[in-house]
Amino acid sequence: MPLTALWNQAYTFLRHRGASHHDAQDWTQDVFTSLASKGLLTEDGRIAVENSSLHPSYVLTMARTQMIDHHRAANALKRKRPNSKTGDERLDSAEALSPAEHLVRNEAQQSWDRQLDRLGNEIKQPEKKALFLHVRPWLIPGERSENLTKLARESKLSVTMTKVQIHRWRKCLIDRFRKAYDYQTAA
Repeated sequence: MPLTALWNQAYTFLRHRGASHHDAQDWTQDVFTSLASKGLLTEDGRIAVENSSLHPSYVLTMARTQMIDHHRAANALKRKRPNSKTGDERLDSAEALSPAEHLVRNEAQQSWDRQLDRLGNEIKQPEKKALFLHVRPWLIPGERSENLTKLARESKLSVTMTKVQIHRWRKCLIDRFRKAYDYQTAA
């Protein structure tokens, strides 16, 4: 299949899925740039001889992935925006929130922090308390303070055991958070 036919097919595919003219052009260009970087196109823009059977569905899948990646990036949450009061880093949406949404988000973050503090205070064993203090940043939504392997090494546990402990504490926190939220909304 000629390169121009593949180009037109990818462009049309994106346009039929709701992309604007300019977005479809950009994403199609990104697809073919990616194909060139993978060595599937020659320097003069032709399909490489050994890849002459470059299937159109592969190109369309790449175009679809470009479109999905763009939408995910556009709808993504900004990560690690410092909280002006506490200096903590929290999630904040890419779009401006209404005052009511800010209030709900702040209340949820405060409730999560309270549950996290309560869980930390309930741990009596010194070894588990030390582990909790190491793992605490991993229990805050949207934060990953350090490498999990490094965390496991410092905790003197295997990576798997560290993951299991993080999972257990997250599950416990989520259950507590839901109960607290249900209690607050019922009151």
